[in-house]
This record gives sequence, structure tokens and C-alpha cells, in this order.
Amino acid sequence: MQRISSNMTLGDMDWNLRSQEVRLNHLETQMGTQKRIVELRDDPLAAAESTRLESWKYRLSRFEKNSTQLQTDLRYTESSIQQAQNILQRLNELAVQGANGTYAPSDLKAMGVEVNQLLDQLVSIGNTKGPDGQPIFGGDLVDGNPWRVLKGRIPGSDGSVITQVDYVGTIGVKKTEISENTFIQSNFPGNKVFWADNQKIYSAIDSQHYTVPADTTIQIDGKSIPLRMGDSVQAVIAKINDAPVAVKASLDPVTNGLVLETTQPHQLFVEDGPGGNVLKSLGIVSDRAGVKPPLNYNQDAKIFGGSVFDAVIRLRDNMLTGNNQFLGGQGLAGIQASLSALQTSLADLGSRDERLTMTSKTLKEEIPQVVEMNSNLVDLDITDGVTRLKMLEQTHEASLRATAMIYPRTLMDFIK
Repeated sequence: MQRISSNMTLGDMDWNLRSQEVRLNHLETQMGTQKRIVELRDDPLAAAESTRLESWKYRLSRFEKNSTQLQTDLRYTESSIQQAQNILQRLNELAVQGANGTYAPSDLKAMGVEVNQLLDQLVSIGNTKGPDGQPIFGGDLVDGNPWRVLKGRIPGSDGSVITQVDYVGTIGVKKTEISENTFIQSNFPGNKVFWADNQKIYSAIDSQHYTVPADTTIQIDGKSIPLRMGDSVQAVIAKINDAPVAVKASLDPVTNGLVLETTQPHQLFVEDGPGGNVLKSLGIVSDRAGVKPPLNYNQDAKIFGGSVFDAVIRLRDNMLTGNNQFLGGQGLAGIQASLSALQTSLADLGSRDERLTMTSKTLKEEIPQVVEMNSNLVDLDITDGVTRLKMLEQTHEASLRATAMIYPRTLMDFIK
């Protein structure tokens, strides 16, 4: 005969009561948080999927913020370009008036004084800084002005005026991620926005028998073009023309010198790669040490094409000296080319703004969908939760009553 201890039954009942309390507490936690998954072990697969969806939602929110911020920055840039466009439209009016031949030299000088004031304002716009304190037309320049101003006296001026404006910014491209692995350029380097004509560089060195002495590279507008030892000048020209840059290379039929010409208005950035000297040998780049693009052109090379500021400076100088023949020809053509360049930049900016608008709309539709998918995985069905909670409470109360009936306790049980 086997004796069964009463403590064994008591222990079993105590264990069952504790198990019920654990389940009850877990369900109360679910009700309090309104989440079906409180711990990873509740549903490992759903928890893993929820983590992926939470990460996805965060990325979408980050993309939406990027799009909104970039759109704000672009509209700030657009405002600056429109101000420059308004100035050039006024300059165009002055050039047309000055070219009709009815104004005296004193009248043209008065117009030149106004042009000089407009030039000062135009340079100020070119050096505009954004809300973050960085120049908006300086490429990836973080400090300083992208346009360097030189002043001096010229015929017809009453004092020191701007005589030269050089771009000292960079052509670095800033990109912002607006969706998964999709980036959009967020800046407008000044060497494109404020450049009026296609630039041409004519080398003064006869290059028809030139060959590359060693494997090297050349840099054109930030793109690296590899060259092999023994490449002829024709091979160099072919590789430049095949490169993803808005530049056309050729050989001058008269001087046999290398010619570089932009296919879109912008200032060329050219330099030899590390340890190379191909462009120096071809007469495109200066051999002076420490000079960086775009101020490193060979001093013997002929450079054609200029910036918006160059066109305005020429217009002002000829107005101050009363040369109305220049105004109706090169002067007016330079201002109109400058207007065309700014309009191109505005069109590019507008297309980016429209793309950002569409992207933001798509993101605002996707985020609630991801939230709903995650909610279906982890959120608690309140109706089902309340029903199960009531069932557990009733079961626990019934268990307590049954235990009390099996093991009734009175004060007499504790008297020895």
C-alpha cells in the first residue's frame, strides 16, 4: 500500500494557481499595452516581421523628412536665382536702350553707374548663404564665398569698382536620399548657374605627335578618365569624348593644339591625375604648383566664354566709355546668354521640385500602409482580449474556491 502525502496535492494546487496567475498577468499586460506580442517568445516569426516593418516605417519617415527639407532648400535657391534673373532682365532693358544710338555719352555713363550697382547686387546673390550658413552656389564648399571679387579703377568710373569675378568654389555634388537607393542632387554649383557661354580652351602647343608616357588619369569636371601608356593625342581625344562629361575634345586644324569645348554652358574644371602631367604637356593646364581648378589654365592657352559677371562687367565698361556699338552686339548677346543660363537652371530646379512633390505624396501614402501591416501583426484584438481575461478571472476564482473547500482552514488548525 502506497501512502500519498497531503503536501503533494497541496503543491499541485499551488503550482496550478501560480500558473493561472502568470497567464492572467500576461494577459493584463497585453491589455494594458494593447499589444499581442509582449515578449519575443509570444510569436517569434511575427516579432521578426514586426521589427522589419518598424525599420521600414522609420526609413520611409526619414525619406519624407529628407524630401520636405530638400524642397524647402530648393525653393530658397529658386528665390535667389529669380532675383538674379530680375536683375538681368533690367540689364537687358538697359542694353537695348543704350544701343539705339539716341543717348549722349553722359546718359550712357549714367546707365553704366546703374549697371555697376546691379553688378554688386548680382555678386551678392552669387555668394548667398543658405539657412545652414553654407553658400548655396559653392558646390560642397562649407565656408567662405564661392565668387572672389577683385576691384580696381577703370576709365569712366569715379572710384574703385569690380573688375573681375572668379569662381573659387567647387563642383562637388551633394545628394539626398529620397527613397530606397534613390538620390537626387541637392545643390547648384555656381560654375554652371552663373556661366553664360560654352567655354573653349585652345592649347598653343603642337600636339599631333604626342603620346602618353605612362599609365595615368586626367580629371575633367570631376570625372576620372584613364589613359594608357602609348596613347596618341587622337586616343586621348577619343577617351575624352567617350567620357560622361559635357565636354567635346578636338585637334585644332591650324595649330594642331588640343581644344576642349563644353557642350553645355559651364566653367571647365580640368587637372592631371596623381603623378600625371598629360594636360600640362598638352598645354591645357598650367605647371604652376598649388594652383587649383578652375584657375589653373595654361597662361599661353586661349580661353573663350565667360560668366554672367563677365558679361555684366563688359556691358558696364562700354557704357561708361560711351561705346553704344558694343551694347547692341556683344553686350546684348552676353546678357541674353546669361538670362538663358539662369532660365535653364530654373527649369532644372522646377523639375526637381515637382519630383519631390510626387515623392512626398507617395511616401505619405506608403507610411500608413506599413503602420497598418505592423498593427495587424502585433496589435491585440481588444474584444478577444477582454473575453479571455474574463474567462481567466473566473477560472482563477473557481480554482481558489475549490482549493478552499479541499483544505478548509480554521484557527483550531494552528492551536497545538
